[in-house]
Amino acid sequence: MIQIGLNPQLTKDERAAIVRYLTQHGRLSALEWLTALRAFELLDDSTVTVGEQREAFSAIYARLVEQKHADDFIEQLLALKDMQVEGERLKASVARTIAQELADAGLYRRDIPETRYLLAYCYYWWDAFARGYIFEAQIYQDLQQSGVEFVAHNIRDPVERRSRSDLIVLRREGDVKISPYFLVTARTQVLRHDFYITRLYDEQQRRYRLAVIMTEAAWRDVNGDTVSAPLEEAARLFPQAVRVEYAEGSLIAVDYHVWKQRVKTRQREE
Repeated sequence: MIQIGLNPQLTKDERAAIVRYLTQHGRLSALEWLTALRAFELLDDSTVTVGEQREAFSAIYARLVEQKHADDFIEQLLALKDMQVEGERLKASVARTIAQELADAGLYRRDIPETRYLLAYCYYWWDAFARGYIFEAQIYQDLQQSGVEFVAHNIRDPVERRSRSDLIVLRREGDVKISPYFLVTARTQVLRHDFYITRLYDEQQRRYRLAVIMTEAAWRDVNGDTVSAPLEEAARLFPQAVRVEYAEGSLIAVDYHVWKQRVKTRQREE
């Protein structure tokens, strides 16, 4: 008999957001995404008990999804000509196996509705993992082709994938994030890095723009004037650098391509 022990901190709305994520294939509104993000973090410590064996959702995901698929996924990803298009297909091909693999392990059963929370959790974190490394690999490829000097961790190595920072530029530690949601999640209440390469949505042009969000100290390395605005409006104001308020102080958001040029200029000067 399977018993699901959901984190008691999960609210009714958060449980509903998880179900919507699963049934609507991830098509959620911005507000629903914020609720879902909190919900999936709270699911980390939820448990599955089969007989006398109890295991956390996070441990099951690590054992049955990430450890099984991550290394092969990254190896294949780095060999692709079009990492974005072909990488998405590769990600989806793994996702299609998750339900059956959980079922084969006796951890997902359609007749026990609570097990869908584990299924949604594994789908979500696999999607986050794969999309994140598709984006990260593209950034490294672009930085190399652009002539920016940087040192990056080896994403082929499971240990290095968990290193403190993803890359170092101008002696500052950075991270690569596919979205700025890291600014509002419980996992990153205190920012650990000097800069973050990410994407911001431009409402006016209705498209994502590559951006770098950095501390004021990191911005001083490349320098320049700024304008003040909420983070939601920053991409619309590019190529101007935008000062945004954050719980721990001010951050600077700048167009990724402008940042690259400023970094290369500084590196030539050194």
